[in-house]
Amino acid sequence: MQRVKVKIGELLVPGNKGAWDEVRARLNRVLRGWSAYFSYGALASAYEAVDQHVYDRTRHFLRQRHKAQGRGADRFSREYVYGELAVRCLRRERSRSSPWALR
Repeated sequence: MQRVKVKIGELLVPGNKGAWDEVRARLNRVLRGWSAYFSYGALASAYEAVDQHVYDRTRHFLRQRHKAQGRGADRFSREYVYGELAVRCLRRERSRSSPWALR
C-alpha cells in the first residue's frame, strides 16, 4: 500500500504541469493496476486508505494549481473529485463488481 501511495504522490506534485486529462489518465491507470493486482481478500480498509490518500493528494494538487485559498475541501469536494473529475474510486468499484474467484 505504501508503494502505491508513493506513486500517487510522485504523480500529483504541484510541479506537474500536464493537462488534467493526462494526469487523471495516469492516476486512474495506477489505481486500476493496483486494484487488479490486489483484488482478492478483505481489502475494504486498504481501499479506503488509498482512496483517502488519492483524495487528499488530488485536492492539494488542484488547490496549488488553481491557487485556491484554504484546504480546498469546499471547492474540490469528494463528490467533485470522484464525480466530475472522474478519478477512480476503489471502494465504489469494489462494491459494484465481485472478484473473479467468486463469479
